[in-house]
This record gives sequence, C-alpha cells and structure tokens, in this order.
Amino acid sequence: MVGVAWSREEVNGLIEIYPFHSALEIAQKLGRSVTSIENKAKRLGLKKNGEYIAQKAKESGKRSSLLRGDKVWTEEDIRKFVQLYPTTPNEELARMFGCSEKAIRGQAWLLHLRKDKAALSRMRSEIMKNKRHDLWIWSNEEVETLKTMYSRGDSLVEIAEALVRTLPAVQFRVHKLKLKRNRPYLSLQLGKEGEKIAEKFFRKHGWKIIDKGVNSGGRHGPTAFDFIVESDKMEKYAINVKYGKGMLVSSRNLKNMMNLPYSCAFLFITMDKTFFFMPVIPLNTP
Repeated sequence: MVGVAWSREEVNGLIEIYPFHSALEIAQKLGRSVTSIENKAKRLGLKKNGEYIAQKAKESGKRSSLLRGDKVWTEEDIRKFVQLYPTTPNEELARMFGCSEKAIRGQAWLLHLRKDKAALSRMRSEIMKNKRHDLWIWSNEEVETLKTMYSRGDSLVEIAEALVRTLPAVQFRVHKLKLKRNRPYLSLQLGKEGEKIAEKFFRKHGWKIIDKGVNSGGRHGPTAFDFIVESDKMEKYAINVKYGKGMLVSSRNLKNMMNLPYSCAFLFITMDKTFFFMPVIPLNTP
C-alpha cells in the first residue's frame, strides 16, 4: 500500500530531531506511524546521537534477553560500542568486550544500531574470501538468533545485518525452518500504534478523552474498551480501536462493551489512515 508522501518540511524536521528523539516521539510529533519514521530514517541514512543512545540505555536500565547472564555493560562500554559497532566485525567486537557474538548482536538490537553499508559489504566479502562460514551451514547460535529475531518481528534486512548474512540466505533459512512470526506480539504492537493514532484523532476533532482502557493504563475490566470519550456533541462513548489490515471483532469483546454504562462504538482505522466510526446497537431477538 502506498503511504502519504513526505513534504520537504517533514523531511527537514526528521533530519533535525531524529538523532535526539525516539521513533515513537517523532511519530507522535509528525502524525505518522513508527514504521514510517524508521523506514524514512533508514533511507536517509540517519543515525542516533551517541550521547542520546548512552543516556537512554542508562535511564532504562534494560538488558536484552539475548544478553542475560553474558555481560553487564557499563556506560563507558556503551559509548565505545556505539562508536565501533557500525564499522567493526562482530567477532572482533566480542573479543574487545569479552563477550559472545550473541551478546554483541543483542546489544546492537537494544541500542538500535546498524552496520555501515560499506563496512558490511567488506565484512561479507571477507567471510566469503576466508570461507569462515559455509553459506549452507548455520551454527546453532545463528539459528537461535534467527528464530528469536524473526519471532519478535525484526525485518529480514535487520536479521541479515545482525548475522552478517545475505538477504537471500536469511530468506531461504526462514523458509527451510518454516518459521512463523509471533502474532500476539505483532498484534500488540499494532494495537498500541492504533491507540496513538486514535488519541490524536480525538484531540484534533475536539473529543475529550475521559479514560483509557486496561491496555493503556485504565481502571476498568479486561478488553472492554480502549477509550471512554465525550464527543463534540457532548455524547459519551466507550470505543474499541481496530487498526490494520485484518480487523476482527470478538463476541467476548462485544459483550464486555455492552456491560458498560456508555454508548459503544468501534473506530476502524485503515493503514492509509482512513477512519470509520461505527456505533454498536444491540438488537433484541424474539
């Protein structure tokens, strides 16, 4: 599906703020999806500021599941890693930081780092020249990394970069292993993005958000609604947001909504940001 074209002002704004802000923050500011921001930044060759990455890592205190029990990264490690990762082979980085290549790939994913294209091409050429990896033989560690990254929703390009493999090699291995995406994870991410878009839509049209549902930190029952809003006509609705290509409505969801003391409705949002507001009216059968 073709997305909305970027204006010159949007591109200039992205170039200015991308190094110092998260994709989610930029998406909210520009009114675009996180995926759109990340793809545009990649095409423009934009990078996060090293100090920003180090600060975020320090604030969050998070450690990737790939790193558990392998290495604890200090702030100085992170600063050095951010500088070296784009142009240094993972094998060499593992020796420098005293950890496994698996830990290197995990830390790069956590910090949203990518290899420099020219450096990545040289690394692949060196691998082919020295025949350190047979194209048809994958180590158990590589297979496990592939499964983890593919399941959590990383793109094939990102996986190829992390494993220093060609895109066709990754595609073939995914097909051979019959790997599947983690649908609950992807659905959750899509749902969160849909809620952000809906929230901006409500505010733009003067609808007051009274409460947010359980997935957004609200206080009501499970999956009953995403938002309680008051429209510009002073009508209150319990709204369930559906965003994406396949938008399903469950009977349980409908029953939970009907138990709320508000009029109920669905807000359907297509991938090209077209909105459909559909009130729910129960019909009594004889």
